[in-house]
Amino acid sequence: MFFILEGFCPPEFCLGVHGCSDCDWSECSSPSQNLAKMTFKDGRTISLIATPAFLDVPEQDRQPASLGSQMKVKYSYPAPFALLGLGFPQDRTLNLFRNPVIDQLVRDPSGYNKSRSVSLYLESGLFARGEVLLGGVDPDKFIGPLAPMPVVDEGHWMLHLLAVYVGEASRRPAGLHAILDTGTNGIYMPPKAGEDLVTLVKAGVEKLIDIRINGGVYEIDRVDRDYLPILSARQ
Repeated sequence: MFFILEGFCPPEFCLGVHGCSDCDWSECSSPSQNLAKMTFKDGRTISLIATPAFLDVPEQDRQPASLGSQMKVKYSYPAPFALLGLGFPQDRTLNLFRNPVIDQLVRDPSGYNKSRSVSLYLESGLFARGEVLLGGVDPDKFIGPLAPMPVVDEGHWMLHLLAVYVGEASRRPAGLHAILDTGTNGIYMPPKAGEDLVTLVKAGVEKLIDIRINGGVYEIDRVDRDYLPILSARQ
């Protein structure tokens, strides 16, 4: 499971991850301090910068996790690239990406989570928040284990959605296909399906918010996102 970051290292990234906002690479030692190597089954090796994190599960003990950002040499120095992965230390000899994240969350006997409906989020700063819902309203549809697949470049996948849920309302499209990017930053679907979905979102908001379209992309003000209903899909 990978999340998209910026293709460069802006001050906001350093402030949220390394605790500083001064991007003077002649003095910054954060990347070299936590740099690790990972080799996939196909022989490819990538460099990762490990950032300690925790997984909060309701009514369970806090679990340690690791965020691994791929490092690439840019302008003669290593910088965090666009791909950020989530791993759990289960083996002292290999602290990153030992098993597929979804398997560890919903099938692994270590008990990270007893339910197959899981929500993950990353935070950087006071307001940034993104969520990924695993299992959705029908967690029994999950079938594991999953085969590990390295994701070291940006890409897109097309999914066949059986149903889309906005809060308590549901829309059951007939053969709706949606496209997700590598970091689930964007969901692309036919214009009519998108319009219907936005209509459901507007009907489910806690207060009136401005949902506008800009260059084919729906946008809202950051301060209004807490009022949006939960959106989930069944594949």
